[in-house]
Amino acid sequence: MNNKYTQVKEVLSLCLPAENVVSLLEQVHLQLDADPDTVLEVVTTIRDFSQRQGCSFGTAFSLFRQCRNLGDWQRLKNL
Repeated sequence: MNNKYTQVKEVLSLCLPAENVVSLLEQVHLQLDADPDTVLEVVTTIRDFSQRQGCSFGTAFSLFRQCRNLGDWQRLKNL
């Protein structure tokens, strides 16, 4: 497995039950159709957002999934 994906899994494993990590990682990758660096950045941003807002990672991820474009993503990132 790519080293970046290993880092992503480590970040996710701190936020989620282990059985959800691979599924979530696949969803992020499919939504972004992105390289591992971008996926790592997105997952880390979602984690940081959830911590700042005091919500679960799952709630923050749901908001991410509603983002339709880069502008939406930037607004979410800056909240």
